[in-house]
Amino acid sequence: MRGYNFKTIFFQTLLLLICYKDNERKHISVVNFTSACAPHLQLSLAKPVMWSQFGRNEIVDGERYDKETERRLQWTTADWLVKHKYAVELHNITTADGYELLLHRIPKPGNQPVLLVHGLLTSSLAWTLLGPGKSLAFLLADRNYDVWLANFRGSPYARNYTQLGSKTLDYWSFSFHEMGAYDLPAIMDHIEKATSFHKLILIGHSQALNAFLVLCSVHPEYNERILLMQALAPIVQLHGFVRFKSDDVRRVMRYVKANLKQGSYELLPHGYLSKKCLTIGSDEHKECREIMTTFAGSWRYSKVS
Repeated sequence: MRGYNFKTIFFQTLLLLICYKDNERKHISVVNFTSACAPHLQLSLAKPVMWSQFGRNEIVDGERYDKETERRLQWTTADWLVKHKYAVELHNITTADGYELLLHRIPKPGNQPVLLVHGLLTSSLAWTLLGPGKSLAFLLADRNYDVWLANFRGSPYARNYTQLGSKTLDYWSFSFHEMGAYDLPAIMDHIEKATSFHKLILIGHSQALNAFLVLCSVHPEYNERILLMQALAPIVQLHGFVRFKSDDVRRVMRYVKANLKQGSYELLPHGYLSKKCLTIGSDEHKECREIMTTFAGSWRYSKVS
């Protein structure tokens, strides 16, 4: 897995989709992952990316944290799309178990829908941060795909519940199983209703593959509705996984305990502690970088959104 460049992989994904569109699957290498899964599953092995906030990119340059940086950190996915003069639609949906999700769409009516699904601790924003010509959402929109950006339950754009609030412990009683069993079916059904396309292309990062495999197993009727699933940095097995040192575990637990004292049940909430982690030069920032480097690799892999 070492030595892979995420930017290259994203362009390979784009090329794969271009080949799919222009040559009717003639150039697609297919991995039949399990008999329960979609018939066209492509795996791109590479390091997972968790550096959209802690690494060097257009938002946080790794050297300073100023008012402009803080202002940009408040921008939503829709803000980024509008900033770069792309059309954007917001679609609210409710899952079968009552979670309310927000989908972002770069509309290209009548064209093939592509669903981009984020990984752990991120959101639809991850597909737009680097801007046109770099981020996959923009690259696909420029190729006239109808781009849909998913937000799983628990992400900043999916905090509502028909009966519970996101500050309650019961709200956070879910895993990637529920994301695959409830979120993905609701998202796919909505896209079909909005576009009249029965089949779509799905591109997922990291945790998205876990949810996808749950979808395939729990709802096999959705298999034939997926033309192609492209898995970026898929989490399939723990081979070669970096083991945390005891000091790293203590650091993480100290952070988690501090969140619990504030009544927050999410791992990286937006608030005081998160701002401290983003403040260049602070002790918290140093610890956050060290923990994220151990877990996700060097910031050099950050320019991939």
